[in-house]
Amino acid sequence: MLAIQTFQKGCYNAQTIFEIVEIINRMILRCISEKVIGINKETTDWGVIHKYNGDGFEFCLYRYNDDLHRMYLSNVEVQPSSRRQGKGNLILQTAEKESLSFGAESILLRVIRDSWMHDWYHRHGYNDVSEDPGTNLIWMEKELITKTAL
Repeated sequence: MLAIQTFQKGCYNAQTIFEIVEIINRMILRCISEKVIGINKETTDWGVIHKYNGDGFEFCLYRYNDDLHRMYLSNVEVQPSSRRQGKGNLILQTAEKESLSFGAESILLRVIRDSWMHDWYHRHGYNDVSEDPGTNLIWMEKELITKTAL
């Protein structure tokens, strides 16, 4: 609340701006959570799939029964009419938050090498970990919990 009052008075410092950004991020995450129309959970013999869909977007998170410390992000799609509105960023934030709530330490995804998507994920903290043999795809991973924090 202090950050908002200070912002209204026009007094800015690094801490105040940081607090404002944190408040806005929490509000945005709350908004995207409210816009998630459906979360379907499907249990298979190999693991669990969580399918999210909402107002102009959808994505899946899944994990294998024998690898509970990793979540896999797939089927990320933002409808053309919903693009350029920050929904991709919010999808990543939501996926990371959800993955942490499931006890995951990292998220992996597969993307086309030499594409804008590869560069976009890289800017969001995902790093190349391995190539998918025989394809133009590459696996990327983002650590959610640093090894030193464990």
